[in-house]
Amino acid sequence: MRRMCIAFLLFIFLTYAESDAQIFKSMIRGKIFDAESREPLPHTNVFLANTTLGTVSKLDGSYAILDIPPGKYQLIVNRVGFKLVTRDIELRNVDELAIDIELTQKPIDMGEMQVIGQEPKDWKNQLKLFRKRFLGETDNAEESTILNPEVLRFQIHPKTRQLMAFADSALCIANDALGYRLYIVFDKFQWGEAGGLYSVFPKFEEMQPEDESEQREWIKNRRETYLGSFQHFITSMAQGNAGEEGFQFYLNTMNDMNIGGGTRISEDRLVFDLYDSTSSVKKFQFVGHLEVVYRGRSQSSYIKLNQSFVLIDPTGYVYPPLAIVRYGEWAKARIADTLPLDYVPEK
Repeated sequence: MRRMCIAFLLFIFLTYAESDAQIFKSMIRGKIFDAESREPLPHTNVFLANTTLGTVSKLDGSYAILDIPPGKYQLIVNRVGFKLVTRDIELRNVDELAIDIELTQKPIDMGEMQVIGQEPKDWKNQLKLFRKRFLGETDNAEESTILNPEVLRFQIHPKTRQLMAFADSALCIANDALGYRLYIVFDKFQWGEAGGLYSVFPKFEEMQPEDESEQREWIKNRRETYLGSFQHFITSMAQGNAGEEGFQFYLNTMNDMNIGGGTRISEDRLVFDLYDSTSSVKKFQFVGHLEVVYRGRSQSSYIKLNQSFVLIDPTGYVYPPLAIVRYGEWAKARIADTLPLDYVPEK
């Protein structure tokens, strides 16, 4: 039985603390300019990817993002008609970073791609396929809605025949299962018969519940979505408590796993100190396919590395993100099952 595989990129930030610990907040400020004219660019989206932190530049191009917990972030600057800008930053204790950004106008270049969807029927068919591949194949996906599908355009790669999706404006998705509204800036989306990958920069916004019952439902759904997820797995691996959290690991070839094979392996043979034991950043390394079983749901997922190792930390941070390819249950969970990386399940 052929397994669907997926790799996806969600640029994330690093922030965590004990519930009773004091958290020191930082800020980022600066101005957005047109690189050619040096004119300020108002109404430009500036946010920290995969968080709820962000703003829009003012008439003079200035912006400020306040109350940022310490950690690693991906700063995203996006404006229609200009090239996307991303900056890796790190905030420690109480920092105030001044970051000015120059945006370059985006050239219109369709390359050798074949544009599809000229007829409404064609576009609707491609949108239906895109929705399934991008939102996922779970209950949460069924309760998620693309609010502005008109910003999407589709192409077919002439060689691979993969579906490719583009959006100059942020794609807005309402996730009624988890209580989030996502504003997603696209970098890459491509999907074929055997699987695909996407690279996106989402900003999360808490939705307002109609009543306490809906709020409780969101809390329950978020917790159920998190437990056993890839985010939960990476977080517990970096913290060194994956076994206690309910994960088991079996290492072997995919063929052996399909017939019930695989060698049981402990997490201390998968995760190693990168610098020393005091560093939160760890090296995640294995050869072959790793089957991950979560006892809480009796579910299995499979992953492989496209390089010798990746870096992980206790928030679920993975670098480089596309170096891990997912199969099985984790391949079914996509944007509709994505939580902000500062999410902590309520007990």
